[in-house]
Amino acid sequence: SRQIDEGNILGSSLLDRAVDNIIGEGMVPQALTKSAKWNDTAETLWWSEFDKQADARGLDSLSDLQRKWYRAKKRDGDIGLLLLTSGRVQTIESDYVQTPTGGGDTRSAQGLDIIDGVEISAAGRPVAFHVATSMSLLSVKSTRVPAQDLIWFFENNRLDRTAIMHVLIGKASF
Repeated sequence: SRQIDEGNILGSSLLDRAVDNIIGEGMVPQALTKSAKWNDTAETLWWSEFDKQADARGLDSLSDLQRKWYRAKKRDGDIGLLLLTSGRVQTIESDYVQTPTGGGDTRSAQGLDIIDGVEISAAGRPVAFHVATSMSLLSVKSTRVPAQDLIWFFENNRLDRTAIMHVLIGKASF
């Protein structure tokens, strides 16, 4: 899907149109309390501070990030958002969530399965994400990010993908 987005004018245009139609110039919260003064103050702070400082890299406004997040989610199927202690958001694109061994599925130090970089409990609940910090043809170095620290938006239109993966890799018990 990335190759289509980057090298096919029709595929890229379809994603552009979806982003324009759904996100537009960005989704903006509107304060609707009984206090008009508080509403004005909250909205002014949003536009003057948060919108311009949301990106951990300091490159994109929150409106720009929303467009990029939606596009990445539609193109790749999932995307992660990590809230930093600074209050900024670090975007984790799905291709950076990888099994630490560089391929295949494995077990974590905690004895849990890691499937496509997502460490899961026996019930299939994400416990942690392994985010690549450097990659080569032979290895992947990653940082383990606990699931409670990362908001992971994924294609959730199946009832239990992880159970199916357990069956496929022979780890299910019936």
